[in-house]
Amino acid sequence: MGTLKQISRLLRQVTIIFILMTGNLYSESNLSEELQRRVSISVSIFPKIVATDTGITTKLIDNQINLAVAYKTEKAYASALVADFNQRINKIRSSEAITQIVSIKNLSLKHNNFSAIFLAEVLSDQEFAKLLAYAIKHHIILFSPFPGDVERGAIAGIAIEARIRPFFNLNSLKRAQIEISQTLIRISRTHE
Repeated sequence: MGTLKQISRLLRQVTIIFILMTGNLYSESNLSEELQRRVSISVSIFPKIVATDTGITTKLIDNQINLAVAYKTEKAYASALVADFNQRINKIRSSEAITQIVSIKNLSLKHNNFSAIFLAEVLSDQEFAKLLAYAIKHHIILFSPFPGDVERGAIAGIAIEARIRPFFNLNSLKRAQIEISQTLIRISRTHE
């Protein structure tokens, strides 16, 4: 229950930051300022959503939670995100959390080295479908901060409306056999 209170408090804080923020945090990117803001907000929300995955402890690799920042061409930007994640996150649900960079070209449907994936850039439909298939096959969260990606199948993202809320694709959650706290689902925006 404490995690949900933290998420609620974090969402309020992020909303204020989003309104006040004018500069780009990751200047290495070719993303628009609006998309960079969405990514910046999502960096705080992603680990909280991972923590609400009721099966996260079954996804430990070498007794740690391995998070991935996936990219296609924006390697420098993804590297900056990895550094930011590793500075902010030490543990998720009392397990050590490590964030690594991964090219979408290097993901293999046969091998899973990650507990959850954060998407660092907008992908084509074909590239996105490949990444989503990987996440569903391995029962891991694919989080995308980009508009339209949850509707395309990303398991989680953010909805920026009057306030910022987590955003879940219920069909993808079911297909990936991921269970998220129902209290969090109730306060989130969802897509079927």
